[in-house]
Amino acid sequence: MLHHSLEINEVACQNCGYVDSGVYCSECGKVLKKNRISIRVILMSVINAISGVESKYSETTKAMLKNPIAFIKDYIYGNRDKYCLPFKFYLFNVGINLFIYTYFDLGSFNAQSLADDDALKFQSEVMFDQIISNYGNLFLLFIIPLFVMICSILFPKSQYNSAEKATAITYMLGFLLLFEILINLVSVAYNPFLILGRQLVRILEVGIIFLLSYKFFNQSIFKAIWKTTIIILTIIFSMKILLMGFMEILIMICKE
Repeated sequence: MLHHSLEINEVACQNCGYVDSGVYCSECGKVLKKNRISIRVILMSVINAISGVESKYSETTKAMLKNPIAFIKDYIYGNRDKYCLPFKFYLFNVGINLFIYTYFDLGSFNAQSLADDDALKFQSEVMFDQIISNYGNLFLLFIIPLFVMICSILFPKSQYNSAEKATAITYMLGFLLLFEILINLVSVAYNPFLILGRQLVRILEVGIIFLLSYKFFNQSIFKAIWKTTIIILTIIFSMKILLMGFMEILIMICKE
Protein backbone atom coordinates (compact mmCIF):
# COMPACT_ATOMS: atom_id res chain seq x y z
CA MET A 1 0.00 0.00 0.00
CA LEU A 2 2.85 2.40 0.88
CA HIS A 3 4.70 1.53 -2.34
CA HIS A 4 1.55 2.22 -4.38
CA SER A 5 1.12 5.60 -2.64
CA LEU A 6 4.65 6.61 -3.56
CA GLU A 7 4.21 5.62 -7.19
CA ILE A 8 1.13 7.71 -7.83
CA ASN A 9 2.68 10.90 -6.38
CA GLU A 10 5.24 12.60 -8.57
CA VAL A 11 7.97 14.67 -6.94
CA ALA A 12 11.01 16.58 -8.14
CA CYS A 13 14.31 14.87 -7.36
CA GLN A 14 16.31 17.03 -4.95
CA ASN A 15 19.55 15.91 -6.63
CA CYS A 16 18.90 16.47 -10.35
CA GLY A 17 15.45 18.06 -10.48
CA TYR A 18 13.91 15.27 -12.57
CA VAL A 19 10.18 14.80 -11.89
CA ASP A 20 9.47 11.17 -11.14
CA SER A 21 7.43 8.82 -8.97
CA GLY A 22 8.42 5.83 -6.91
CA VAL A 23 11.21 5.34 -4.39
CA TYR A 24 14.23 6.11 -6.58
CA CYS A 25 14.86 8.72 -9.30
CA SER A 26 14.88 7.14 -12.77
CA GLU A 27 17.40 9.75 -13.94
CA CYS A 28 20.14 9.69 -11.27
CA GLY A 29 19.15 6.84 -8.97
CA LYS A 30 18.93 8.92 -5.81
CA VAL A 31 16.18 8.34 -3.27
CA LEU A 32 13.17 10.56 -3.94
CA LYS A 33 12.42 12.53 -0.81
CA LYS A 34 9.08 14.16 -0.28
CA ASN A 35 8.94 17.52 1.50
CA ARG A 36 6.78 16.99 4.54
CA ILE A 37 4.32 19.61 5.72
CA SER A 38 5.87 21.64 8.52
CA ILE A 39 5.10 24.81 10.46
CA ARG A 40 7.58 26.63 8.21
CA VAL A 41 5.78 25.42 5.07
CA ILE A 42 2.41 26.52 6.47
CA LEU A 43 3.73 29.94 7.52
CA MET A 44 5.34 30.51 4.12
CA SER A 45 2.06 29.56 2.42
CA VAL A 46 0.14 32.06 4.57
CA ILE A 47 2.72 34.80 3.94
CA ASN A 48 2.66 34.17 0.19
CA ALA A 49 -1.14 34.23 0.16
CA ILE A 50 -1.29 37.49 2.14
CA SER A 51 1.42 39.15 0.06
CA GLY A 52 -0.40 38.12 -3.12
CA VAL A 53 -3.67 39.65 -1.92
CA GLU A 54 -1.86 42.75 -0.62
CA SER A 55 -0.10 43.28 -3.95
CA LYS A 56 -3.33 42.97 -5.97
CA TYR A 57 -5.24 45.16 -3.53
CA SER A 58 -2.54 47.82 -3.70
CA GLU A 59 -2.51 47.77 -7.51
CA THR A 60 -6.31 47.96 -7.64
CA THR A 61 -6.44 50.85 -5.17
CA LYS A 62 -3.81 52.84 -7.08
CA ALA A 63 -5.59 52.26 -10.39
CA MET A 64 -8.97 53.27 -8.93
CA LEU A 65 -7.57 56.44 -7.38
CA LYS A 66 -5.84 57.37 -10.62
CA ASN A 67 -8.79 56.88 -12.99
CA PRO A 68 -11.62 54.61 -11.81
CA ILE A 69 -13.62 54.45 -15.04
CA ALA A 70 -10.55 53.84 -17.23
CA PHE A 71 -9.47 51.07 -14.85
CA ILE A 72 -12.91 49.41 -14.87
CA LYS A 73 -13.05 49.45 -18.67
CA ASP A 74 -9.51 48.08 -18.85
CA TYR A 75 -10.44 45.31 -16.41
CA ILE A 76 -13.59 44.39 -18.34
CA TYR A 77 -11.62 44.24 -21.61
CA GLY A 78 -9.26 41.63 -20.14
CA ASN A 79 -6.43 43.25 -18.16
CA ARG A 80 -7.15 41.43 -14.88
CA ASP A 81 -4.11 39.43 -13.75
CA LYS A 82 -2.61 41.91 -11.28
CA TYR A 83 -5.87 43.25 -9.85
CA CYS A 84 -8.32 42.16 -7.13
CA LEU A 85 -11.63 40.68 -8.15
CA PRO A 86 -14.37 43.32 -7.74
CA PHE A 87 -16.08 41.57 -4.81
CA LYS A 88 -12.74 40.93 -3.10
CA PHE A 89 -11.88 44.61 -3.40
CA TYR A 90 -15.29 45.59 -2.06
CA LEU A 91 -15.31 43.10 0.83
CA PHE A 92 -11.71 43.93 1.76
CA ASN A 93 -12.67 47.59 2.13
CA VAL A 94 -15.82 46.64 4.05
CA GLY A 95 -13.63 44.69 6.48
CA ILE A 96 -11.21 47.58 6.98
CA ASN A 97 -14.05 50.06 7.42
CA LEU A 98 -15.94 47.91 9.92
CA PHE A 99 -12.76 47.26 11.89
CA ILE A 100 -12.03 50.99 12.25
CA TYR A 101 -15.67 51.77 13.05
CA THR A 102 -15.99 49.10 15.76
CA TYR A 103 -12.44 49.12 17.18
CA PHE A 104 -12.54 52.87 17.85
CA ASP A 105 -16.21 52.70 18.91
CA LEU A 106 -17.33 55.37 16.45
CA GLY A 107 -20.83 53.91 16.67
CA SER A 108 -21.28 55.26 20.20
CA PHE A 109 -20.52 58.81 19.11
CA ASN A 110 -22.74 58.39 16.08
CA ALA A 111 -25.62 57.18 18.27
CA GLN A 112 -25.14 60.18 20.57
CA SER A 113 -25.17 62.63 17.65
CA LEU A 114 -28.39 61.06 16.40
CA ALA A 115 -29.95 61.18 19.87
CA ASP A 116 -29.26 64.93 19.97
CA ASP A 117 -31.62 65.29 17.01
CA ASP A 118 -34.56 63.60 18.78
CA ALA A 119 -36.39 66.90 19.16
CA LEU A 120 -36.33 67.34 15.41
CA LYS A 121 -36.99 63.77 14.32
CA PHE A 122 -39.40 60.95 14.96
CA GLN A 123 -37.85 58.05 16.87
CA SER A 124 -38.30 55.78 13.85
CA GLU A 125 -36.23 58.14 11.73
CA VAL A 126 -33.47 58.15 14.34
CA MET A 127 -33.47 54.35 14.35
CA PHE A 128 -33.43 54.40 10.54
CA ASP A 129 -30.31 56.58 10.57
CA GLN A 130 -28.68 54.30 13.12
CA ILE A 131 -29.27 51.27 10.89
CA ILE A 132 -27.76 53.13 7.93
CA SER A 133 -24.73 54.15 9.97
CA ASN A 134 -24.11 50.73 11.53
CA TYR A 135 -25.06 48.39 8.68
CA GLY A 136 -24.81 50.64 5.63
CA ASN A 137 -21.75 48.87 4.20
CA LEU A 138 -23.61 45.56 4.10
CA PHE A 139 -26.78 47.07 2.66
CA LEU A 140 -24.69 48.46 -0.20
CA LEU A 141 -24.62 44.89 -1.54
CA PHE A 142 -28.32 45.19 -2.39
CA ILE A 143 -27.52 48.16 -4.62
CA ILE A 144 -25.56 45.96 -7.04
CA PRO A 145 -28.46 43.91 -8.52
CA LEU A 146 -30.74 46.94 -8.26
CA PHE A 147 -28.26 49.08 -10.21
CA VAL A 148 -27.88 46.40 -12.90
CA MET A 149 -31.65 46.13 -13.30
CA ILE A 150 -32.18 49.90 -13.54
CA CYS A 151 -29.31 50.33 -16.01
CA SER A 152 -30.74 47.59 -18.23
CA ILE A 153 -33.81 49.82 -18.60
CA LEU A 154 -32.09 53.23 -18.80
CA PHE A 155 -29.21 52.10 -21.04
CA PRO A 156 -30.80 49.51 -23.36
CA LYS A 157 -28.18 50.01 -26.09
CA SER A 158 -25.23 49.64 -23.75
CA GLN A 159 -22.40 47.41 -24.96
CA TYR A 160 -21.99 45.96 -21.46
CA ASN A 161 -23.77 42.84 -20.22
CA SER A 162 -25.20 42.41 -16.72
CA ALA A 163 -22.01 40.91 -15.27
CA GLU A 164 -19.94 43.82 -16.59
CA LYS A 165 -22.38 46.35 -15.14
CA ALA A 166 -22.20 44.52 -11.81
CA THR A 167 -18.40 44.64 -12.01
CA ALA A 168 -18.48 48.39 -12.59
CA ILE A 169 -20.80 49.24 -9.69
CA THR A 170 -19.01 46.84 -7.32
CA TYR A 171 -15.65 48.48 -8.00
CA MET A 172 -17.20 51.92 -7.57
CA LEU A 173 -18.78 50.92 -4.25
CA GLY A 174 -15.36 49.67 -3.15
CA PHE A 175 -13.98 53.03 -4.30
CA LEU A 176 -16.61 54.79 -2.17
CA LEU A 177 -15.54 52.73 0.83
CA LEU A 178 -11.98 54.03 0.45
CA PHE A 179 -13.32 57.50 1.23
CA GLU A 180 -15.42 56.14 4.09
CA ILE A 181 -12.26 54.60 5.54
CA LEU A 182 -10.53 57.98 5.31
CA ILE A 183 -13.52 59.73 6.90
CA ASN A 184 -13.57 57.24 9.78
CA LEU A 185 -9.82 57.62 10.34
CA VAL A 186 -10.21 61.40 10.56
CA SER A 187 -13.21 60.90 12.88
CA VAL A 188 -11.06 58.82 15.23
CA ALA A 189 -8.96 61.94 15.89
CA TYR A 190 -11.90 64.35 15.73
CA ASN A 191 -15.28 62.71 16.44
CA PRO A 192 -17.54 65.57 15.26
CA PHE A 193 -16.16 65.08 11.73
CA LEU A 194 -18.27 61.90 11.57
CA ILE A 195 -21.42 64.03 11.23
CA LEU A 196 -19.98 65.92 8.26
CA GLY A 197 -18.59 62.65 6.93
CA ARG A 198 -22.08 61.15 6.60
CA GLN A 199 -23.09 64.04 4.35
CA LEU A 200 -19.90 63.74 2.30
CA VAL A 201 -20.59 60.04 1.71
CA ARG A 202 -24.06 60.86 0.38
CA ILE A 203 -22.57 63.39 -2.03
CA LEU A 204 -19.98 60.82 -3.13
CA GLU A 205 -22.71 58.23 -3.71
CA VAL A 206 -24.39 60.60 -6.16
CA GLY A 207 -20.99 61.34 -7.69
CA ILE A 208 -20.12 57.72 -8.47
CA ILE A 209 -23.52 57.11 -10.10
CA PHE A 210 -23.08 60.24 -12.23
CA LEU A 211 -19.54 59.18 -13.16
CA LEU A 212 -20.80 55.77 -14.29
CA SER A 213 -23.61 57.35 -16.31
CA TYR A 214 -21.38 59.97 -17.90
CA LYS A 215 -18.09 58.14 -18.45
CA PHE A 216 -18.86 54.42 -18.30
CA PHE A 217 -22.11 54.49 -20.31
CA ASN A 218 -20.88 57.45 -22.40
CA GLN A 219 -23.93 59.66 -21.94
CA SER A 220 -24.10 63.40 -22.50
CA ILE A 221 -23.97 65.56 -19.37
CA PHE A 222 -27.71 66.30 -19.58
CA LYS A 223 -28.65 62.62 -20.00
CA ALA A 224 -26.19 61.61 -17.29
CA ILE A 225 -27.81 64.08 -14.86
CA TRP A 226 -31.42 62.97 -15.33
CA LYS A 227 -30.55 59.28 -15.49
CA THR A 228 -28.44 59.64 -12.35
CA THR A 229 -31.43 61.30 -10.67
CA ILE A 230 -33.71 58.40 -11.61
CA ILE A 231 -31.16 55.81 -10.44
CA ILE A 232 -30.60 57.58 -7.11
CA LEU A 233 -34.33 58.06 -6.42
CA THR A 234 -35.07 54.43 -7.30
CA ILE A 235 -32.26 53.19 -5.06
CA ILE A 236 -33.34 55.44 -2.16
CA PHE A 237 -36.97 54.33 -2.47
CA SER A 238 -36.02 50.64 -2.68
CA MET A 239 -33.55 50.88 0.20
CA LYS A 240 -36.15 52.70 2.33
CA ILE A 241 -38.57 49.81 1.85
CA LEU A 242 -35.84 47.25 2.58
CA LEU A 243 -34.58 49.07 5.66
CA MET A 244 -38.09 49.69 6.98
CA GLY A 245 -38.69 45.96 6.79
CA PHE A 246 -35.38 45.34 8.57
CA MET A 247 -36.32 47.93 11.19
CA GLU A 248 -39.68 46.26 11.83
CA ILE A 249 -37.91 42.94 12.37
CA LEU A 250 -35.54 44.58 14.89
CA ILE A 251 -38.49 46.15 16.74
CA MET A 252 -40.26 42.79 16.93
CA ILE A 253 -37.08 41.14 18.25
CA CYS A 254 -36.60 43.88 20.86
CA LYS A 255 -40.22 43.53 22.07
CA GLU A 256 -39.74 39.80 22.58
